[in-house]
Amino acid sequence: MLRKYNIYYEVHTFEKSPHPFWLFQPWFDETIKYTADFLNQTFK
Repeated sequence: MLRKYNIYYEVHTFEKSPHPFWLFQPWFDETIKYTADFLNQTFK
């Protein structure tokens, strides 16, 4: 749907991560980086 309306989005996968992966290391730091990069790209 986002592609259909030309809305910017990103998809990232973390292999072998638990469901609430973004709360735990080593996924937390990478999630924060992806989030910050996305927001910087979107709101520049």
